[in-house]
Amino acid sequence: MRDESLAPEPDRPPPTPRPARRRLPQRRATKTLAIAGGALAIVVALALVAVFTITNTDWGRERVRRFLVGQIQKEATGGRVHVGRITGNLLEGMTAHDLVITDSAGAPFIAVDSLRAGYALRSLWRRQIDLDDVFLYGPTVVLDKQPGGEWNWKRIFPGDTLPAPEDTTPGFGDFLRMTDVTVLDGHFVARSPWRPSSSLRGAQRDSAVRSVLAGGSRLMVVRVPGGFQKVVELRALDARMPLVQLADPAYAVRRIDVTSMTTRAFPFRPPAAEITNLRGTFSFTGDSLWWRGVAVEMPGSAVTGDGMYVLENGDMWVRARARPLQHADFRWLYPRLPSRGGGPLDLDLTWKGATQTYRVRNADLRLDRQRVQGSIALELDKDVTIQGSALRFANLDTRTIEQVVGGLDIPRRGTLDGRARLRGTQAKMQVDANVAFHDAGGTGTSRVAMIGEVGYVDRGRTWILRARNLRTRLLPLRLELAQAFAPSLPLGGTLTGDAVVNGATNTGLAVRGALTHREAGNVSRVSGRA
Repeated sequence: MRDESLAPEPDRPPPTPRPARRRLPQRRATKTLAIAGGALAIVVALALVAVFTITNTDWGRERVRRFLVGQIQKEATGGRVHVGRITGNLLEGMTAHDLVITDSAGAPFIAVDSLRAGYALRSLWRRQIDLDDVFLYGPTVVLDKQPGGEWNWKRIFPGDTLPAPEDTTPGFGDFLRMTDVTVLDGHFVARSPWRPSSSLRGAQRDSAVRSVLAGGSRLMVVRVPGGFQKVVELRALDARMPLVQLADPAYAVRRIDVTSMTTRAFPFRPPAAEITNLRGTFSFTGDSLWWRGVAVEMPGSAVTGDGMYVLENGDMWVRARARPLQHADFRWLYPRLPSRGGGPLDLDLTWKGATQTYRVRNADLRLDRQRVQGSIALELDKDVTIQGSALRFANLDTRTIEQVVGGLDIPRRGTLDGRARLRGTQAKMQVDANVAFHDAGGTGTSRVAMIGEVGYVDRGRTWILRARNLRTRLLPLRLELAQAFAPSLPLGGTLTGDAVVNGATNTGLAVRGALTHREAGNVSRVSGRA
């Protein structure tokens, strides 16, 4: 019988036979792959060994040192670059010893005892300097601008580290970032041109120059070829900085984030400002540095504020809030401050050329039983000018006033209570005050309310007191106090009443008013002019 299931279907053609494949024996294929893999592994291993051997021997590190110096020297066409030696595992990072960059004359710009940093090779392949876990020991940075010249860093690196907008070719220096940076025992110096106030001429100008060079000004000014320079220093600087962004084509400004910093700052002549901690963010360009919300701690003070420093000319402004403030911490700003006491205040500081302006607001300062509250604005140029004040004081000792106000010699000892609004110079002061003076010699208390213009000139052993439309109310005035200013006054006792005073004690005082004089039980009343 025929089996129909084995017969081909009538509508399908029979399958076309395929030629048999030629196969390698299984063992031969495995052996071939093993040989190829082994050869590749040997090549990779030899390459790694070669790289490791080259980069981790003195010979290899010396080649890297020469390459590093060459790359920096390409950018520093106006200076000289030196690196003493390179150590470390160069596949992951390195330590550069004795790194020095100077200008063409050998004047210092950067000097670092040692710099340790980690990096990723892929960043270097993209010509980006992106360093991590950076440690700088003993770095010194000197920013120097001679009168009429350019900053040293501009002369050393003539091309800006930020590329021009049309430059699309990346290069070393176009991207320079450091993260997790530690600085130990750093030193920073900024030297900028200085000249005396433009309002001074001839002998006055020469006198101002001699005074500032001799230490008559808080500014640290030195003579250099072609003029003078103002010097600002930070010494013994230790810092931790999570980010130091020195160049990035995506940003027009540089940035430094500081989480902790200690230093001895010398913005003026000694004494130093002792900074026990500083934290905040600083932004800068080629000509200025500014900050917002920076917090500064000193031995007895805590200050927060904003500010800007102009590298080009040394001008500066600061807006600060101290809660609290200790006088001793700010003797760097004004050495005549007491070494004890303090309190809260807000301070605005502006340096512009040779003119310095200080504005104190919301002050509540105490020293033992003495207390001063309110605000005052001072301008220091060729004279000391009070631009305005609104002060209240209690138990304010004349010795404290003499200490704070240089050159002042108050002829009577005692304490003051009251209030005062002042504007002007010591020779010509607008006054609105009500003051009680408690004489330490036991003569009692004098109280005087006054409004008008008053001033004094110190002529050696003699004071000249001047007044113009000075309306006074004596409540009373003890004439022993008046005799300190006018020794020839023949009267003692007290004066009570109202008067308008004009003139000067060396030429004569014109008085108009109604006064009552009491002395040794005798009473005299007089009204009119004298």
